[in-house]
Amino acid sequence: MNRREHDAVERVLAEEFGLTHIDDSDELRSLLRAKMAEMNALDRAALDMRVGRILSEAESGGSLKSRYKLLSFATLALIAWFVWRPLPVVLAIFAASNIRSFAIRRALFWTPRTAVAIGGVYGILLAVLVCFGIALTNHTITAGVVLGVSGFFAAGYIGFGVPTGRSVQTPGDEKRLLAQMAALGCYLVLVIALLLWHFWGSTA
Repeated sequence: MNRREHDAVERVLAEEFGLTHIDDSDELRSLLRAKMAEMNALDRAALDMRVGRILSEAESGGSLKSRYKLLSFATLALIAWFVWRPLPVVLAIFAASNIRSFAIRRALFWTPRTAVAIGGVYGILLAVLVCFGIALTNHTITAGVVLGVSGFFAAGYIGFGVPTGRSVQTPGDEKRLLAQMAALGCYLVLVIALLLWHFWGSTA
């Protein structure tokens, strides 16, 4: 739980239950889980939405910064294309890993099936990017290793930072772990399948 998430949860707990001055993130997470366990489904959804709304409000001031980031990324990708053709693909993989921020804000609202679906689509996207980048270099080993490792870590990054132990995990943390497993699984299966298909076709 980063500082922004901590502040959002602390604010909701203070407004809803009068719980204030909780500086320890693990204690705050445990309190949130305990309070949510006492609620019905509608109340839990409402509480999730309040936390998400506060996080969104805190980040809404960065929209102009996001435009500059997009322009900077496009310029950097164009330069990278002339340096090494697969390099823009590496940049795209790292850009895609920002789904972690989206997951942190929204995972509380996901059902387990939604988490698996989002993770699966993310893993497939990374696999396609990696295979496209490898194809640009005529399937050299160096490109395969660089792109493959980059894609693997990006697939797992969606669940990075989730505390170990179910007792300290929020429902959102659990959904992120589901998304992470789905992303890694789909990524590995599709990359291996596409590479085998290519090499089998080239030797046939």
